[in-house]
Amino acid sequence: MPPLPSPGPHGDVPPESLSPLPGRTQAPGNAALERIDTKLASLNRLAEQLVADPDRHVQRSVQELRAAFASRTALEPAVARVRRSLTMLRSGNHDGARREWERRVGGLDRISDLVERELLPELRRIGFEV
Repeated sequence: MPPLPSPGPHGDVPPESLSPLPGRTQAPGNAALERIDTKLASLNRLAEQLVADPDRHVQRSVQELRAAFASRTALEPAVARVRRSLTMLRSGNHDGARREWERRVGGLDRISDLVERELLPELRRIGFEV
């Protein structure tokens, strides 16, 4: 008579029926990481084209965020820098001619929308507290 199989690490509960612990997310799949990488690439392209940022603060902070994502280091500080650079640039651009402000604000709005409505929800979905 063959020996009975030994129970798994969780007793007699099959591994496929186990769910993650409350408050924890499952490891992100490749599809989620690819979506985030695509959004970061789009964000970088928009930052490169941003007329309102002559000192390239937004572009540098976006590049730092991409580097942090690629190296799998803490994203929260990098996200905070991107958001802060957008806020500072927006407040600094209120000076000057109204027509110039209207020309510049479109790029800032596109970047802000991408960050707030697309990137951050994706990051939160996989467990980042941003």
